[in-house]
Amino acid sequence: MLAFAFEGESFSDIERAIQRFRRALALGTDSDADMVEDFIKTRAINLDRQKKIEFSVLLAKQTRLSQHAISDITGVSRDTIRKHLKDDKPAEGD
Repeated sequence: MLAFAFEGESFSDIERAIQRFRRALALGTDSDADMVEDFIKTRAINLDRQKKIEFSVLLAKQTRLSQHAISDITGVSRDTIRKHLKDDKPAEGD
């Protein structure tokens, strides 16, 4: 998931973002879940429509976030997320 979020970023940008997370966690200024959600929201804004859909499906498969929460974070509708999750599942009997 982080690889997708950091795609196209330089090493120094990635390092800076990680340091910002570590600093905020050490200071206790924000919860880790809130920081990750804010980070994902800022990354999702810069993605094109197809990448947002791919990222939404990835979040649905690899996290415990609800489709509603993913929709709020990425701006992709829950129906679109459901449709793409259904399309990705292999047919039974294969």
